[in-house]
Amino acid sequence: MRDVDAGELSGAWDEGFEHNAKSQLPALKTRIEKLKSFMSDMRTGERLTFTTRPGSGVEVDVDGKVAGRVDGDDFARAFLSIWLGEHPPNPGIKAGLLGDPCE
Repeated sequence: MRDVDAGELSGAWDEGFEHNAKSQLPALKTRIEKLKSFMSDMRTGERLTFTTRPGSGVEVDVDGKVAGRVDGDDFARAFLSIWLGEHPPNPGIKAGLLGDPCE
């Protein structure tokens, strides 16, 4: 939807994990850094795609190319909590992801 540089993305990951997976941060720290290492400057029209697979963690695709994978079901749960946890980035995103109207 808009250009976002890698630094902004990394900051957003830090904030999302901090707000929603606080107690797990020590166990996730290295893997959060790995996730952030896959980020690059994104331009309008490019996509970040995340696929969770039980037993495998989260696969990260940057504009259609596999950037890598972050292992662990615990990481995948914490990652999804960014949008589905108690403190999503905005009020309507959680509702929309769960099938309710986005406000």
